[in-house]
Amino acid sequence: MTIASIATFAARIPGRARWLSQFAALPLVAALGAAPTPAAAQTAAPTTAPAAAATAPAAAPAASANFDVVRKYLDIGGPLFVFMDVDGEAARIGRELTAAVAKAIGDDPDMAIFKQDYAGVMADLGLAQVKSVGMSSVARPGGGFHNRAFIYVPERRGLFSILGGPAKPFTTSRLAPADTDLFIETEIDMPALVTAVSTIAARFIQGAGPEMANDLIGAVGGEDAATGFQIVTSMKGRISFILRLGETTVPDPKRIEEWGFGFAQKAQLLLRAEGIGQKLIPLLAKVNELTSETVGSLRIYRAKESVPFLGDNQPVLAIDGETVLVATSQAFLQQSLARSGGSLAESAAYRATLAAVGQEEGNSLLYGTPRMFTLVRALLLAAGEAAPKGTGDEFLGPLLQVLVGQIPDLSEPLAQVTANVPDGIVMRGNNVASLRSALLTLGIYNPDLIGPILLAAVPAAVQMQVQQKAQGKAAENTEANLQAIAEVALEFFRDNPDAGEVTYKDVEAKLAGRLKPVKDMDFTDFTLERSFNKLEVELPNGQTVTYHVPLTDADREAIRKNLALFDRVVVWYFQKNPGETVMLGNEATDPGSPMRELPASVRGENYNELQVRKTDTEIALDINGETISVRRDPALQRPAPAPQRTQPQRPQQQRPRQGQGQGG
Repeated sequence: MTIASIATFAARIPGRARWLSQFAALPLVAALGAAPTPAAAQTAAPTTAPAAAATAPAAAPAASANFDVVRKYLDIGGPLFVFMDVDGEAARIGRELTAAVAKAIGDDPDMAIFKQDYAGVMADLGLAQVKSVGMSSVARPGGGFHNRAFIYVPERRGLFSILGGPAKPFTTSRLAPADTDLFIETEIDMPALVTAVSTIAARFIQGAGPEMANDLIGAVGGEDAATGFQIVTSMKGRISFILRLGETTVPDPKRIEEWGFGFAQKAQLLLRAEGIGQKLIPLLAKVNELTSETVGSLRIYRAKESVPFLGDNQPVLAIDGETVLVATSQAFLQQSLARSGGSLAESAAYRATLAAVGQEEGNSLLYGTPRMFTLVRALLLAAGEAAPKGTGDEFLGPLLQVLVGQIPDLSEPLAQVTANVPDGIVMRGNNVASLRSALLTLGIYNPDLIGPILLAAVPAAVQMQVQQKAQGKAAENTEANLQAIAEVALEFFRDNPDAGEVTYKDVEAKLAGRLKPVKDMDFTDFTLERSFNKLEVELPNGQTVTYHVPLTDADREAIRKNLALFDRVVVWYFQKNPGETVMLGNEATDPGSPMRELPASVRGENYNELQVRKTDTEIALDINGETISVRRDPALQRPAPAPQRTQPQRPQQQRPRQGQGQGG
């Protein structure tokens, strides 16, 4: 592709995302707007063609109006230069999404909440304000690349508001020791983000906002959880993270636990956050495990009991006005706050790194030393060696190896700076690799791909919700219809004690106006027997709807009388079958049984399903989830007394009484 054809390609689709890419050190800016040379066309033309028929030079393609703005924040001449114009694309997608969702919903009033101005949602998110993006990479003299990226968004709002206001110096670097291995300072404006999210949420949920979220969190997690949510959402200012590895060594994978204890005792850490200090005090006062003291302007909190394996590194938390600080020890905290020299801000390596980046002020800074990256690589390698093997988690080791490959092997510190500028957001950094790998991400997250995906996925999801709601409504109406049919059928049987069944014709008048419409369903074709206990139909979508007829007190009493009839049968059965432990209902009418046939069903109950154990004191049957039972008669359960055999009596010989038979 020639330079001129690249420029033509960049402007070929008006109103769509336009790309301009360079993968060699070419003077691309000079080529923009240059007309393609007609020589090629003249050479290709037949020699016999008249001169008047020669192809006229093509008009110069119109360059993007936003290119010059993006270009001034990027570098030309390296192995990578990418520009993408997205001006108006988010708003266009929003408008098309509005129409597509409205069509999917139709006239359903319950889904009207999704009939939104999605172009307005895009604006609330801050995406509609993005005009174009670009990125570049150029080689550095000492090796590696200087990478830049820029988002042209003159009006930062929505998601972009979280980065705070104008760029400022990274002042907390003066708290860090000169040999700090990892330094992060970033600005955060949570209230602005909460406002953006609340604005969008209010479009869909009436009254949505921080108060509603706070009430919900409080209801679930209690008052302290709600207070914590308020603290987090009120954070506005800079957050800093300082880590000094000190005497920490590279871990031996076989002695990683021992290394961990050493790291906890030797590393020094400081976390600092602005804007929430005073709000934390009431919460800290409720923690009984903490003790506090005032040292100068600081209110210092520490655990009442020290942690032995931490050695001298006993963590502390301090409140200094609206700033909260957490440190690995009180000594490191006070050294950091009192540092008058030898800080990271004065370090030659730190200053040279920021100078090489070309952005010494900003809203976010990540600074890391070669030692830090070496430690991260070693930890990932150790984790890979310790990864489980042969347990289905074999993927973890290779995954960690891939991550190790993404960690650069450095010979000098690296830094990445993000800064708010009047035109948008610029990102600058030095790395051993260019931004070429980011091309795939940029290719995926572009309007020409994301737009069709959203326009297909969102309406489809809404349509699915509409269908599910319609199916739910159909099931609800069907169950109501079955209930109405059951009620009028039962009433018919009460009024007609000799009737054995009922049809729609018999109750048509009483059902008038009670049956609700259900698409493709007919509720007028039924015949019910007197003992019916449930109604069941299958909807067109395959869903089965069942209505169980509730038992009346009269039904329960009639069923209990039927169950009582089995009491004598059970006694007979176990006398006949002494080796059995359970009698089944279908065995109650075996030859010789006192029951000739099973009782007639009262409400569709099936006495064949009856089961009675020899030791049961009740006879019970489950009917539509309700258990009906009767107690067995203990007198029937007692075995009959064995007949007593009568022994023949021998006549007793009469003995003469004293004086009897004497004297005459």
